[in-house]
Amino acid sequence: MRQARHTAITLAGLLTLALVVNCSGPGSSGGDSVLTSPIVVGTVNDAPGFDTGTINQSGFDIDVMKNIGAAQNAKTVSTIIDYASRESGLLDGSLKLVIATYSITPERNQKGIDFAGPYMVSPQALLVRADDKRFTHKAALKDKSVCTVEGSTGSRTKIPGANMATQVQTTQDCLNLLDRSDTDAVFSDALILYGYVNSNPTKYQVVLPGVFGELQYTGIGILGGHHADCAKLDELVSAFLDNQWAQDFKNNFPVAAQKYSGADTSTGDYQSIFKPTAQDMQRLSCKL
Repeated sequence: MRQARHTAITLAGLLTLALVVNCSGPGSSGGDSVLTSPIVVGTVNDAPGFDTGTINQSGFDIDVMKNIGAAQNAKTVSTIIDYASRESGLLDGSLKLVIATYSITPERNQKGIDFAGPYMVSPQALLVRADDKRFTHKAALKDKSVCTVEGSTGSRTKIPGANMATQVQTTQDCLNLLDRSDTDAVFSDALILYGYVNSNPTKYQVVLPGVFGELQYTGIGILGGHHADCAKLDELVSAFLDNQWAQDFKNNFPVAAQKYSGADTSTGDYQSIFKPTAQDMQRLSCKL
């Protein structure tokens, strides 16, 4: 079943954030609504299951983006960015929202980034080659090379004994290294990795989900100080979770949906593991 949830922000932290946002933070001025047409949304295009493609993007993140646009009767314009540019695009105003496998963290809140949601929960895991049978327990990572994406939460996770010096711009860059045996494993959100397994079922496997790192709560990034817009996005995410989430999950993450079908009662089904709860939203969203 889903592991215990981690309390993201302490009371003291919330008070500090409130002072930063209200007094001197980048989100201190609410300004105009960011939910008016056109809504410029930062997305990535190298996360199968979440978002792939350039002209005809598809994936769970794109479904979320389109759902928001339809609900607001507004045009959404996708701008493809890299992971390291998510904060800067919101802070400099070039993006109104970021829907790009964007985990809600206190560090990002402290930079002035607020979040609506989450709309997905995922443990972190490792992707290895399908024929690599070494990684059955955590000690197997000792002295192994692990690739992460610069600017991601995975890049800030420390796996004891592993060599995590390799940080690249995209997940695909990590996979290129893995394919050449220039790294032993890729570390990221399990669902991002399952997306690559879905695209290459005989080439890769996901191992040790939830063993390293923390649960990742994927939300919609918005500049702090737009609390009314954030609250509106929360309403839209709640409706999405109730009405569309399960079908979109099965469409975009068929391997994960099959693996967590509920047949194994020790792990639970995909909804109990990956679908956020109302308590998650109450605890993590719209803090600034």
